[in-house]
Amino acid sequence: MAKSRSTLVTASAKVHPSNDPELDSDSYALEKFYLIGSDWSKRFFRVLKIDRSEPSDLNMSQDPVLYSPQEIKSLLQRIAEGNRATSGLTFVAKVFGIAGKEQEYWEQDNIREEYDPVAYRFDKISVLSVVIT
Repeated sequence: MAKSRSTLVTASAKVHPSNDPELDSDSYALEKFYLIGSDWSKRFFRVLKIDRSEPSDLNMSQDPVLYSPQEIKSLLQRIAEGNRATSGLTFVAKVFGIAGKEQEYWEQDNIREEYDPVAYRFDKISVLSVVIT
């Protein structure tokens, strides 16, 4: 997904057990994140899954399939159905950027040659962190 222009972040939640006295019975923790990346024209999509089911583990896997708009919509519907018992699928954020390892960007001499020479203004910057405990 290194050249994705638009990414949609969704997550499924697990409701905390009500027998834990330290937790609010209405609280929840996000455990599985699905980053949906697309090309500029939104004709092709890829999926990166981040699994935080085990708090001390960070499991990430990239689906090798290149999805069409209809296929990605169907996939998200199936994920939502499969997680309906644990509050389904929740939209987290729509972000723009490049996903990948930081070192990949430092090695490039001139990133402007690779993309359209367009300047962007940032209205809001947010960091979505996946904490390893």
